[in-house]
Amino acid sequence: MSGTTQDGSGEYPRIFKIQDPSSFSETPGVAPQGSPEWTPLPPDSFPTLSTSLPKQDSKHGGPSSRLSLLQRQQKAAARLLRNQLPYLGPILDEWDFAGWSQVRDGVGGDFYDWFTLPEGRVGIALGDILDRGLEAALAACGVRSSVRAHAEYADEPEEVVRRTSMTLWSGSAGDQYGSLFFGFLDPFSGRLHYSAPGRPSLLRLNRRGRSARLNTQEDRMIGCEADSMFEAESVTLAPRERLLLASDGVRNARNSVGNRFGEARLIELLEEGSHDTARDLLARIRWRLEAHCDAPLRDDMAMMVVARRK
Repeated sequence: MSGTTQDGSGEYPRIFKIQDPSSFSETPGVAPQGSPEWTPLPPDSFPTLSTSLPKQDSKHGGPSSRLSLLQRQQKAAARLLRNQLPYLGPILDEWDFAGWSQVRDGVGGDFYDWFTLPEGRVGIALGDILDRGLEAALAACGVRSSVRAHAEYADEPEEVVRRTSMTLWSGSAGDQYGSLFFGFLDPFSGRLHYSAPGRPSLLRLNRRGRSARLNTQEDRMIGCEADSMFEAESVTLAPRERLLLASDGVRNARNSVGNRFGEARLIELLEEGSHDTARDLLARIRWRLEAHCDAPLRDDMAMMVVARRK
């Protein structure tokens, strides 16, 4: 008699051989050949769990070893994510870039990114996967890679977002979704053509020091459906203007009594730092954010500043 079984490596045959019934000996608890009766084994015939299973050695697969392995995997994932975040901005005379992220559980799903495309445009992305821990981190890595890959071949930001959403949806069990800002920046004209499904904060500061909120698609997210469609918006940044992007974990950050940091405070800080460099503006916001959050983080956070110089 033969059968098949399946494990993580695929199906493989397993052969089962049945001995001749006459070869079975008459032992307690086994019915002799031709007998319809079955006599149960006495209770003391069964070995106890403590004697039948070897004790687990913590150095070879015990609970502490598994915990240590998980911690090493999380540290490796955190290191991978940090290494993927850009540190230096594109080398453009008139532009200044800065980004920052912080995760709740060592690894998380909020990220920022920028990259230069062959035709001279700059791709800008800010993502927020609505999950936590290692699962969110792996999904964020996939989304970031998808954005970069699709931006090489798609001319419109909404098409990049649509393809990225399809990639996330087809590669998951339907339980991973999130917010994504993606835009193409023309560094010569200052035009930013973008698509922003979800709930990121998009704040523009004009040269007079006044801020305004840019449009997003709050009723849509990436990864929810196979055939999701997205819209695009455009804005032109003039000299001495800047754009602040923040994931919803920033404005939803709470203190020990439950008060949110709020988007109004982001606007206030953006206007206060109208003469800051991009990096200094992020430092200003982070200082106020850390002072506000006197309780453990509830969510991951990411921010990015894109500033056009004089």
